Amino acid sequence: MKGALNENTVFATVAMARQASHALLIVVEGDDDHFILKDHLNHHDVVLIAGNGGKGNVLRAASLADARKVGGVRFLVDSDLDRFVSPPVQYPANVLVSTTHDVVTDLLFQSPIQVEKIIDSHSRKARRKGVQFSTSAVWAEACELAAALAPLRIVNERHGYGLNFQDFPFGKVSDLPASNSSLSEIAVSRSNTSLTATDLSGMVDAETSHKDIEIKYLFGDHDFFGALGRVLKSKGVHASSDSLVTTFLAGILCSHLTSTDWCGSLASWGERYGRKLFVCPCAT
Repeated sequence: MKGALNENTVFATVAMARQASHALLIVVEGDDDHFILKDHLNHHDVVLIAGNGGKGNVLRAASLADARKVGGVRFLVDSDLDRFVSPPVQYPANVLVSTTHDVVTDLLFQSPIQVEKIIDSHSRKARRKGVQFSTSAVWAEACELAAALAPLRIVNERHGYGLNFQDFPFGKVSDLPASNSSLSEIAVSRSNTSLTATDLSGMVDAETSHKDIEIKYLFGDHDFFGALGRVLKSKGVHASSDSLVTTFLAGILCSHLTSTDWCGSLASWGERYGRKLFVCPCAT
């Protein structure tokens, strides 16, 4: 069940689905989450709803469902930068949150071999021309570049600068590893702001909340695949972020899903209702 939903229509969809069926409900944040889960669910026992209006709408709908004691529903959202917010974000009891930045990034770190296969596959033409590099090193460099944007995002979130990080153009990063100053220049240049790149870079240099956080918690899937494309380009391999993420989504297996914390929580929740929520269509 999909559509452009706001918080009220998400809640109304949930309420109507509960009345129309004895199936449990899982509400996810967006299209990719819906795409990932749809083929792995037992649709006799669970209905999947995409709340395409964004995380805020999904969380507000979850709060409505919780307050009105609508049972048999769980809402799955991305954690984003919530771990860096003070005071800590409080979620309704019916909400599950990704372990890393988002659901897709959770799966990235459950399937590193799959990521390396993607790198190897997109590099095959370059390798035939004599280009050589370590796939694991490229994977690590992409993580480092994606994570380098995290302190800029944290500063932006805390101060409400409204900087534009959507589809961040990692291709404009001139040198690797990327510096705070070069990333700040790119961020400011594409945003409607009076903030200078120098001021932003200074605040980023002073940002310490991410210093002791494991790298996998610092970036989301969009930044990772954009960064991966940039790192591959530095090796002589040309692959768009869209083609990289599409290849990754196509290779997600049941074993990747069932290794995530939220999948285990959903499965256990379903068992309490006597339902088996997940089925495995994968050959391996």
